[in-house]
Amino acid sequence: MSGGAVGTSTAGQNATSSTRRNVMAGVLDRIKQFARSPQGRRAAEQVRRAASDPRRRAQAQEMLRRFGKRR
Repeated sequence: MSGGAVGTSTAGQNATSSTRRNVMAGVLDRIKQFARSPQGRRAAEQVRRAASDPRRRAQAQEMLRRFGKRR
């Protein structure tokens, strides 16, 4: 009987792994949909503008420097 329990445990792990992959695929699909939408394009353009601004770039580098020290 213990052989059946081990098989069930392994099957449960495979099902969990498969479910995670399906969830991640769904999340990525939603991100892709958003990126292609008018709202997503506007958001991407705002990020591009902010990234090209020297002051914003300096702020981002400062944040990365601070978070890098904590690791």
